[in-house]
Amino acid sequence: MNIENHPACISETVIEERVTTFLESPTDEGYNDGYEEVKHEFEIPSWITSLSEEQRIEFAFQLLLTLPTPKIAQLHNRLSPLFHRDFLSLLPYELAIHILSFLDARTLGRAACVSKQWRKVSSDGSLWRNLFFKNGWTVNTKMVELYLQTPICNRSNSPFNRGKNPDQTISTQQQLGADEDYELDDIHDDLIESDQDLNSQYNNENSQSFHYPSTYQVNLLPTNDGSGSQQEDLNSDIWNGVSSHSRTKINQSSINIPSAIPSTSLSTVSAPISDRSSSADNQFIRRSTSLLHHPTTQLPSPPLPSHFLIPPSAYVPYNLPILPMHQNESGQPVINWKYLYQQRSLLEHHWRKGIYSIRKLPGHTESIYCVQFDEHKIISGSRDDTIKIWDIKTGYCIRTYRGHRQSVLCLQYDDDIIVSGSSDATIIIWNLATGEIIRTLEGHSESVLNLRFNENHIVSCSKDRTVRIWRRETGSCLRVLCGHRAAVNAIQFKDDYVVSASGDRTIKLWSLASGQCLRTFDGHSRGIACIQFDGNIIISGSSDKTIKVFDVHTGACLSTLAGHTDLVRTLQFDKNRIVSGSYDETLRVWDLKTGELQSNLIHGHTSRVFKLQFNTTKIISCSQDQKIIIWDFAHNVDTTFLV
Repeated sequence: MNIENHPACISETVIEERVTTFLESPTDEGYNDGYEEVKHEFEIPSWITSLSEEQRIEFAFQLLLTLPTPKIAQLHNRLSPLFHRDFLSLLPYELAIHILSFLDARTLGRAACVSKQWRKVSSDGSLWRNLFFKNGWTVNTKMVELYLQTPICNRSNSPFNRGKNPDQTISTQQQLGADEDYELDDIHDDLIESDQDLNSQYNNENSQSFHYPSTYQVNLLPTNDGSGSQQEDLNSDIWNGVSSHSRTKINQSSINIPSAIPSTSLSTVSAPISDRSSSADNQFIRRSTSLLHHPTTQLPSPPLPSHFLIPPSAYVPYNLPILPMHQNESGQPVINWKYLYQQRSLLEHHWRKGIYSIRKLPGHTESIYCVQFDEHKIISGSRDDTIKIWDIKTGYCIRTYRGHRQSVLCLQYDDDIIVSGSSDATIIIWNLATGEIIRTLEGHSESVLNLRFNENHIVSCSKDRTVRIWRRETGSCLRVLCGHRAAVNAIQFKDDYVVSASGDRTIKLWSLASGQCLRTFDGHSRGIACIQFDGNIIISGSSDKTIKVFDVHTGACLSTLAGHTDLVRTLQFDKNRIVSGSYDETLRVWDLKTGELQSNLIHGHTSRVFKLQFNTTKIISCSQDQKIIIWDFAHNVDTTFLV
């Protein structure tokens, strides 16, 4: 090698001459800014590659200083891609999915904003399906299976909507006293209305409105203005790239919606009862109110419509159209799990923020003590001595069963029977479809305040301070559990354990098989009105205005929830929340894990709340104000595959 060409001997003058030669060399007419093109068009002199890294860095820097600023900027744009490597696009698709499976929903939603390729990968159904079930959420598996399996040629073009028909009333608070025994039949109302009056009242009150908490304007879909909570941020993130309902602010005072509208439902609102019922149905519904004076008379009842007798979990509509949000590029039906996650997250947002529509069902002529519902019907029991069955979609009362001589205080039903307990101290087993009385159980000496049953047993409790266990098949009394010192107001049982709550301020755990008292739970300072038991915890509501959570296995009180201003009369819980109702005329929604109050439902009942039940989308409650209220949290939520 010539010593003059040795890198160490190259003078600055030589470097400048070579740089000038390089810059002034003619360019190819087909030149563009692509890095690969330049790499093939220009051969780097060997003397440059022989320099050390430090020397090449200094050489490049000095070279750049000779260029005008616009050229340096142009060079910067060509170099920038070299500093960023899209590893997700370079990896095999399966490996990219595996890496993203470790992200939460918020981060996964943000990843969709990086690039088109990232959006494609981060929207993969398996990722969102796993996140969906990781939250403990469920889908209507029957509906999903039918949607995926039905041939396209057999699908209907009809809309796939859920009907909603809310009513609004304004609640007022009443100061009402409480009694340790909670004997409900001591409440007297003088108002008795005829069937014609009730139909007129229903038509007059049947209007729609929505409730939004605290603010006068509200987003129906979650947005992120920088001031929201982490969960609101999550809602905003996972909505990235989704075309769905418009995010429009609605002024509450401007809402004016007709009483019956088709909405996101499996069916639209039904025709008037005169159009859709048989003549026998109409004769039954228009039966003279003089029969109210003969409560033991058993009225003839045509069977309930067949779809009312299908177990809720088994029900699916006959025709499923191809849904725009649930099809692939070729038009084949698929489940869009990201969309399902977004809808379920929106539903949770409504629960947390207290966004709901309400709908009221007038019909009973006195206080309503008990209620249960499924996707098709509501069944209620009242101080007017009747049990009524309502069409949950239309709000019409389609059956009234009479048999008790006094107030119907409690009931439960399954696919075949209704079991009800009354102030007349009896338990009646009814045929659900026809209203025929199958059997009457007698044994309690005072009012039957609560009951539960399964496939083998009926368990009841009474003001007579006892708990009775009956054989469902025969109606025989198997055993009587004694131990409480006051009226037993509530009963629950699961597997081999019975839990009872009493006005004596205690909760007792019993063996179903032996009748032995296994444990007594203390903690409330006044009588206990309601409980729920899931095998591991007991949650109770009391006249001391609190809700307590007990560990079944240790007897310890895990937490106390305070907020109601009067007796806590009814409650229910699931994996996520507790919903309670009180004599203070309100319902409250609590976070089960933290005990935090999520929402206070105050614009509904105008008197004591006696009973409630809830599912994924709604709460149904009944009250001394003679109303059943449906609190629907699924407004603007696509619940097609969620319930």
